[in-house]
Amino acid sequence: MTERFNRYTRGFDFQAVNPANGAARVNYARNPIALVPVDKFQLRGGLLFAAVGGNPRGLWNPDANNFSPRAGLAFAVRPRLVLRAGYGIFFENLGSDRTDIPQQGFDQRTNLVASLDNGQTYRASIADPFPDGILEPAGASGGLATYVGRAPVFFWPDRKTGYMQRWSLNIQREFPHRVLVSVGYVGNRGTRLGGAQEFNPVPAEYLSRSPVRDAAVINRLTAAVTNPFLGIPEFEGSSLQGRTVQTQQLLRPMPHFTGVSATVDDAFSWYHSLQVRVEKRFAKGFSVQGSYTWSKFMEARDKLNDSDLARHHVISPQDRPQRVVINGIYELPFGRGRRWLNRSGWVRFVAGGWQAQASIRGRAARRWASATFSFTATSTTSCCR
Repeated sequence: MTERFNRYTRGFDFQAVNPANGAARVNYARNPIALVPVDKFQLRGGLLFAAVGGNPRGLWNPDANNFSPRAGLAFAVRPRLVLRAGYGIFFENLGSDRTDIPQQGFDQRTNLVASLDNGQTYRASIADPFPDGILEPAGASGGLATYVGRAPVFFWPDRKTGYMQRWSLNIQREFPHRVLVSVGYVGNRGTRLGGAQEFNPVPAEYLSRSPVRDAAVINRLTAAVTNPFLGIPEFEGSSLQGRTVQTQQLLRPMPHFTGVSATVDDAFSWYHSLQVRVEKRFAKGFSVQGSYTWSKFMEARDKLNDSDLARHHVISPQDRPQRVVINGIYELPFGRGRRWLNRSGWVRFVAGGWQAQASIRGRAARRWASATFSFTATSTTSCCR
């Protein structure tokens, strides 16, 4: 996937020395903090851009070797008793779990400054709201210094396509009076799913291990210290241009960014369910079917702390442990060929061919439940033959 003018970022270089490194280290050496020695304070890392410095034009490296086999089996154990099984791999669609294209450097905000003397005189008007002109985006010209003092987001260029493995096993039995019963197991495993990854967290050794609010650690991390980025042109207009910063900012692996994040492919999920289905096949103007699902949906997409190495396993917000669906169709016994009003002419068109359909759906999560009911009536009689 490309854009005609290559106006987007293309990954992140974690090892490159940032252009603001020299000035920031000089400033920091004047007022260092005890937790970070002067020789350990470095500004490494910066955004890369499409078609710049030998980078490809695409947002990410294509994943073109995906193979999705599928197989099914049906075996008649005996008359009216069938065993069915299936397995398949299904890949995510292009763009799944993606966000807007990151265009840091190619967007620029121009603030409206109506007055320079607290409203005594006004320099801006409706006719000319920006007397100093509109600021032009720098594009890729800022290089590694683009977006310093902020929290860039980028596409992980080597992200692989996520996929689902699905399998099922069920047994079906037909009983008298055209009643079909099916009982089975359905499972699903999601692999290489998208999960947010913060690459610039406060290291875990500085965080509290207390199970309750730790005021001492909070105060230590949020304490104001001298800002080593003050006066450096690259930081103008960012949140790191003030006289002080919080201590935790200087503890980050890349202190010149407030955050560095991307969606990577190490998340996963799993689903198991017992499914029961009963169907009374259409006969004598009547059909009804009902299904019940008992399931559990788990996932590992998020982290308790940005510095954690592994994602924590939780019950998915989309988990619906119980689900019931009942559908029914009934042909009203009126009109030609029916029990009552079996006549031709206008009676057939008015009273014949009517069906009543009803549906009941219910589902229950772990803390709530919901149910819906719908009813419709339709006529299939035609006035023209």
